[in-house]
Amino acid sequence: METPILFLSNYILRTRTNYYTGLRNITEQGAWIDWILYILEGIETTAAETQERVKRIVAFAGILVVFQGFSKVECSKSPVSGML
Repeated sequence: METPILFLSNYILRTRTNYYTGLRNITEQGAWIDWILYILEGIETTAAETQERVKRIVAFAGILVVFQGFSKVECSKSPVSGML
């Protein structure tokens, strides 16, 4: 894979208060364990979200492969042909 698919930025934006609190706690209290746990939770959450997204993409790709196997006549008879 040439490009990463796991981005923590969305998680950090959704939990920005915890992000900034964690950074401040590192500076003021040396709270590295809490920071590491926060980041690990972000990785776990983002990985689960990414896995679901990839499953939906793969399922959609499978639908496209099946659709490409139909002839134009078969597609025009399909109840979803007007939606395409």
